[in-house]
Amino acid sequence: MNESTNIYDLLMDGGDIPDIAEVPREDGRKLGNHEPGDIVTLGNRQYIVLEHKDGITAVIAKEIVHYMAFGRDADYVNSEVRKWLNREFYKELIDAVGKENIVSHIVDLTADDGTGEGKCVSDFVSILTAPRYRKYRRFLPAYGQWWWTATRVNCDNSSYARHVCCVRSSGVLCWRDSDHVGGGVRPFCFLKSSIFVD
Repeated sequence: MNESTNIYDLLMDGGDIPDIAEVPREDGRKLGNHEPGDIVTLGNRQYIVLEHKDGITAVIAKEIVHYMAFGRDADYVNSEVRKWLNREFYKELIDAVGKENIVSHIVDLTADDGTGEGKCVSDFVSILTAPRYRKYRRFLPAYGQWWWTATRVNCDNSSYARHVCCVRSSGVLCWRDSDHVGGGVRPFCFLKSSIFVD
């Protein structure tokens, strides 16, 4: 077809409508095509890709997105951090990727010393547990500020009722009292690997 020929003229002359090629989106921009350790942008935030499995990708916010106390005690289930993640932050994540692309996951609430084994909860957004931090440590360089994990120190001894594991600015795991207001929150979630990212 000549560049100066338009579709209307072709139809008037009995010609066929030419195929109009669609411009495909680059597959390289799919979340699942990024390597663990890569940084991607979802909405207005950057995330670190941690793992891919069965069409699902685990990511964590590259930066601390909120500072707050963990809660009245070390119980993640009833913590203020969990409420904030699955209310305010969850709404932000929905706006960025769509509710249908956020996959719920299990948060293992076994304490750092092994007590409370078998306790767990399901969330759409959480923070890393201490075991998950150890698992993904090679993709999480020292941040320079400390941040909460979902893991308490002990489940049975009341002397440790407010002690929560956290990640120090150096990257070393330690623990702090749950009412410390300066704790950083780095949201962690599982997303469908097929979504497009920047």
